[in-house]
Amino acid sequence: MKKSIFTIPNLLSFFRLCLIPLIVIAYLREYYQEATILLVISGVTDTLDGFIARHFHQISDFGKLIDPVADKLTLAAVVFALLLHHKQLLVTMGVLIVKESLSLIAAYILYHRGVRPSESKSFGKLSTLSLYLVSFIIMITDIAEVTLAPWLIWSMVGLTCLCMILAMFQYYPIYIGIIRGNYNIETEQFEGDPTK
Repeated sequence: MKKSIFTIPNLLSFFRLCLIPLIVIAYLREYYQEATILLVISGVTDTLDGFIARHFHQISDFGKLIDPVADKLTLAAVVFALLLHHKQLLVTMGVLIVKESLSLIAAYILYHRGVRPSESKSFGKLSTLSLYLVSFIIMITDIAEVTLAPWLIWSMVGLTCLCMILAMFQYYPIYIGIIRGNYNIETEQFEGDPTK
């Protein structure tokens, strides 16, 4: 029986997509407090939809698609908005664009082979969390009208970029394994030697 896409986790992901323009508009109009609150709500619903999906058996293929899409679009939009006042994030945006472009290419290749991509992994979630945290911290400083020391901003930029780069290198063997047929997307495990 085909699962309905109208599950609570999927509706929460739709809700996060709807929050994206609200966050960006609020930030661009310098309603920093409102933008920060909306970002926190987005992050909380992201955690909540995963919890509900796992504990109430509402995991679906559609959910595995829309949840990371909502994450990626939210973070890309927020980082882009923050760039207006924090030019150091240009490096973060560049790495984010490369990472997500490679993910899209990999997903496109798998789609044309009739195979769905692997679900999100812990290292990918860590990358997402680091971006959420850095965005939150910067938005809090905007509210408080505090200027962070350049070394601190560059440290946060370096951390997020490192997390994204590590995620790219850890996802790579999984995509190759799926293409070669030695990675089972149902069990999310390699079967045999992942290097072959």
